[in-house]
Amino acid sequence: MNKKKLHGSEDTELKKKKKKTSDGEGPDLKKKVLKLLGLDRPVSKEKKKKLLALLETDKASFKKKKKRLPEDEELLLRKKKKRPLEDEELSLKKKKKRPPEDEELPLKKKKKRPPEDEELPLKKKKKRPPEDNRILLKKKKKKRRDSGEKELIPEVPQDELSRYQKFLHEDPSRIELNLTVGQLLMEKKEYEKAEKYFQDYITRKDTSESAYRQLGDCYYARGLEEKAANIYEKALLLNPDALDLQTKVSEIRNKYNLLREHLNQARKAEEINDSNEAIKSYKEAANLSPRDATIYYAIGKIYEDLGDIKSAYEYYKFAVDISPANLDYQKKFHTLKVDIEGVALANTDDANLKQITYLLRSSISDKHDEHNNFCRLGEIHLYQGMYQEALEQFKYALSIEQSARAYRGQSTATRQLGDIRKAIQSLTSAIILDNSREEDLLNLVELYSQNNQVPEEVVPEIIRLSGLTADSPQIQFYTGILIEARDWQEASKYYEKVIEEDPEMPDVQYRLGSLLLQNDLIEEAQEILKNVLALKPDHYKTMTSLGRLFMKKKALKHARECLKRAIKINPCYYEPSYLLGKMLMTEGHSEEAQEYLNKADKFGQNSPNYYIDKAEIYLQAQDLNNAIKSIAKAVTMGISDNKIINQVVSMALELNDYTLFEILSDAFEKQGDREQIKIIYLKMIKLQPENIFYRLKLSKIYREIERYRDALGLLTSFVTEDTDNLDVKLELSESHYGVAKNAFSREDWDEATEHIKKALAYTELYEIPREAIKNLKHKFTARKLKVIETLTGKKFLKDTLPGILKNSPISKKEKLIFNKQELDLILSSSIYGVNKEDYHILLGDIYARTDRYEESIELYFKALEINPKNGMIFFKYGNVLEQLENYREAADAYKDAVNLDPTNIIFYAKLAKTKLLMKEYQEVSRITEKALSISSKDYLEEMKYTADSKIWVMFKKDTSRCSYNPVEKTDEKTENRLKQKWVFKPHGKISSSPVISDEMVYIGSEDTRLYALHIENGKELWNFNTSGEIKATPVIELKNIYLASNGGFIYALEKESLCVKWLFETKNKLNSSPLLLKDMLYLASDNGILYCLSVETGELKWSFESGKTVISSPAINDKSVYFGTVDGEFYALDLEGKLLWEKHTGPVESSPAHFENILYFGTLEHKVLALQADTGDTIWEFETGGKVISSPAVAYNKVFTGSEDKKIYAIDSITGDKMCEIETNGEIISSPAIANGILYIGNSGGYIYTLDVNSLNVTKKEIGGKISSSPAVADGMLFIASEENGLFAFEL
Repeated sequence: MNKKKLHGSEDTELKKKKKKTSDGEGPDLKKKVLKLLGLDRPVSKEKKKKLLALLETDKASFKKKKKRLPEDEELLLRKKKKRPLEDEELSLKKKKKRPPEDEELPLKKKKKRPPEDEELPLKKKKKRPPEDNRILLKKKKKKRRDSGEKELIPEVPQDELSRYQKFLHEDPSRIELNLTVGQLLMEKKEYEKAEKYFQDYITRKDTSESAYRQLGDCYYARGLEEKAANIYEKALLLNPDALDLQTKVSEIRNKYNLLREHLNQARKAEEINDSNEAIKSYKEAANLSPRDATIYYAIGKIYEDLGDIKSAYEYYKFAVDISPANLDYQKKFHTLKVDIEGVALANTDDANLKQITYLLRSSISDKHDEHNNFCRLGEIHLYQGMYQEALEQFKYALSIEQSARAYRGQSTATRQLGDIRKAIQSLTSAIILDNSREEDLLNLVELYSQNNQVPEEVVPEIIRLSGLTADSPQIQFYTGILIEARDWQEASKYYEKVIEEDPEMPDVQYRLGSLLLQNDLIEEAQEILKNVLALKPDHYKTMTSLGRLFMKKKALKHARECLKRAIKINPCYYEPSYLLGKMLMTEGHSEEAQEYLNKADKFGQNSPNYYIDKAEIYLQAQDLNNAIKSIAKAVTMGISDNKIINQVVSMALELNDYTLFEILSDAFEKQGDREQIKIIYLKMIKLQPENIFYRLKLSKIYREIERYRDALGLLTSFVTEDTDNLDVKLELSESHYGVAKNAFSREDWDEATEHIKKALAYTELYEIPREAIKNLKHKFTARKLKVIETLTGKKFLKDTLPGILKNSPISKKEKLIFNKQELDLILSSSIYGVNKEDYHILLGDIYARTDRYEESIELYFKALEINPKNGMIFFKYGNVLEQLENYREAADAYKDAVNLDPTNIIFYAKLAKTKLLMKEYQEVSRITEKALSISSKDYLEEMKYTADSKIWVMFKKDTSRCSYNPVEKTDEKTENRLKQKWVFKPHGKISSSPVISDEMVYIGSEDTRLYALHIENGKELWNFNTSGEIKATPVIELKNIYLASNGGFIYALEKESLCVKWLFETKNKLNSSPLLLKDMLYLASDNGILYCLSVETGELKWSFESGKTVISSPAINDKSVYFGTVDGEFYALDLEGKLLWEKHTGPVESSPAHFENILYFGTLEHKVLALQADTGDTIWEFETGGKVISSPAVAYNKVFTGSEDKKIYAIDSITGDKMCEIETNGEIISSPAIANGILYIGNSGGYIYTLDVNSLNVTKKEIGGKISSSPAVADGMLFIASEENGLFAFEL
């Protein structure tokens, strides 16, 4: 034992007691020392002898050390010690056996000094084990000593840290052990654990400078330097002269002041979205505090927000390395790990994958990234081969957001589950959202190939999705893939052509090299495959093919290297695992081989090449039956032209085994390889010429390749007229129908009619219902009735009925004969139905083309009896009616077609064209708008333009209130060419604005009447009297008119009858013009209430009370309705009437115009405002010289309005800058209208001004009176009203 340590321990013990002890005071010194050393317990004689000798030789020194040291010496001694000496003393003591009960334990620190003659209090003793246990232990120890076995104390851990932890656990009152344990943990760099021990010590004794110093060191080591400085300062309070701590604290404070400065700069940069400056400041902070995980985490978040996933991943990793226990850091790191490492995670062990899965699941609650976390979970399940679970996660992701990533994952999962069609749909959806990935297009083409689809079907779709041209190298490459399964040599020509045009396409070279390898062109294949790796070293499929190639060349070492590299890059690709397993199995490494083969089974079940490989193994084992089953599986999955397949088919044909034929034929039929099926069925028919089943199968193949006459030849020479084989009859009908279609396309009406009638004859099916038997009961004998009963529930043809009855077992036995009258009676009691409406449609088309319209209509009706939900029949029926110039019924037929098939653009086009002929322009506009939302076609655009040019159905034309007719066209310049066509003067003033629909002009007057005028001559057609002046502009709908009057009523009138459909009372004046959106009518009253009514019933859906006067008319979009008040408040409501925002703008009588999410309107405070529609934020203000009551028109990136300062203004719609102003001779209250590049507006002086919006040339025309009405432009005419002089119509 080291004497210095011994003395130091004794000294510490004496200080705790805070007293001096002489030789004669208290218990015997030697006995006490023995107790402290633990030598009063049994120990080995040799060890005891050494310790006693050491004690005797240094007794005098020991006594001297017992005395209390001066304060400065004690402090110096503390600084020199590495850890509290009490711990070492305890350590030594704890190693000894428990002393007898009558002996005293070493004394603990006391609060009071006991009397001299009183013994020191003993430590709390542990409970002794029962006597028999002690005796047993002694016996065991004696036995060990006698046998020479080393004595063990299993209850005491052997390493130093564990011993002290055990001592502390047994006696928590020994607080000094906390410092010892903390120091040992710091040596192991377990700082967080060490911190707890130091904290525990300080909590119970806060006067130890050493404890504070060590706790500060612990924080410092963890990178928590500022926290360390705070602790060091507490140590300095106990020892202000510790220069080293003063220096350290000063350095930390200076450093952290600079650190805070960088962090503040970073946060300010984040607030203003200056990501580069934020990252720079954070990095400078990280240099100052490299152990602060929060800084790295903050940098990672910025990079992630910027989309730099790799950099974000690196910084999240730094944060995790520093603080691995932080769950937030772990979540971020592992979520991005899925994105960065991708399929390589399949190489990760199950424990890590489970950890990632757990973290992803716990991250799903983060709504910000919920969608991506579901996608990541799905991808992890894909890597684990858990395809159904993966599919569920991608479905969850898609329910939140439709993204390319989720659709891509769903496609992979469904492909692995064998649903190729669904995989194609999902991947197509992914490409529509993001067509930038060539890999997706390639996978889609491979899926189409696996689904047995030919280039003619696929290539146009790929061109549409990718935007590539038909002659591009990529399209040629995809064409090669689509024909590869059927004709590898032709496919290789495509590949060679692409490589010649673009030698830098590795996937093309890989496909070519693999094809050559499959067909044993090994040297050529090796050269090409090596080129691929030169272009793309991580092309795992190429490595796999090279592995296969080296296996064929018996270069197994190279094969193994290639296959292992391929597995490392993509562990989910089955083929390298399969090949490596196969190779290891032949080498005798069965256990390792089985691991790889199991992996191949896991990932290869849905790859056709996997089954080709298995078939090859079966062939080597001469197991043809299983080889054919594997080949059949591969064929159904998309491969039909392959060396192994051809070999198996040849062997099967040589055997003449019908079972094998059927397996192969079914497979090739699913795959769609008609040539292979044709070869097999011709062989089968040759062997069994009477087998109708094979003839029917081959006939179907001939029909599919449009060899209809060959199909007829197979069956007509074989089938007699009285055959009752329904399948044969129906196959004949399909073949006749095919011949008729070809004849129709050649306009050979006679041949087409002949064959379609034969097709119809073969499909006139009958069925006897059970109820009909009762009606026949008294008309047939009991024996014949039994024969008829056998027909119930069965379909039969008219011409096969005699044969069926004749060949019935009862008829043969009883020799029954049914006469013609009885046959007709049976048919009349049967249900007749033709199961092919297409046959009637084709014959109807033939009659329509040969002007036999009545007969064609009859056939279309028969087709409708079979299938009343076939929109094409209504369409063809409408065509015939249109030929007969019955446009109204034709339009009804087209409308039925649209209702049955609302995605067919042709149906919409015909309906719109018919309505255009009927001059129902508003209906045409509605129909074409719907059609254009489905597909953009020029002829639809043209019809919509034509219709829109002829209507102006509400105030300022439409719901946006922009007063702009973009499709109005005129042949001549409009400047100075306003030619008055007619004028209409009612009995009262006009301040309402005109509206135009379906060749009628509507205008309200202050004489309380609404007038309807003919558009050509202004002749009054009718008028409708209301309860008050009409200042608001009416709304014209397809069948109804909606009108507001100052009598406080809103009217819904039927256009045809002028009957009041419904009436709604507001009890307030209505100067604001209503607007119509879908099935709701919106308008405001003078007392500040905005109403929303059902257009169908007039029912109040909701109302909003602003409490201010409203003269302005509202504007609306698909989300919100906007209006202003005379009291200066402007409101935005949602379509449910809830307030979205409110803004004080100044008094408003001008109606807002809504264009590209911006609101434009004028105020009585001489301003024109532009507000953000979503928020109400002001974009710009424009000052005029007078009140702005005129409502703006918006077009050509300009805002046009008038003012009471007598000027017309053109303002830049983006910046609010003035582009021009035009002086007029009167105040302007009227709102402008724009059509064909010309603006029209009136003023109080009775003049109409026209302004070319491009050249800014101005002309004017006088009509007299005051013009407050806003103009309307439709059908090549301008309509504008003077208050005193009436409504004017001008030709443009």
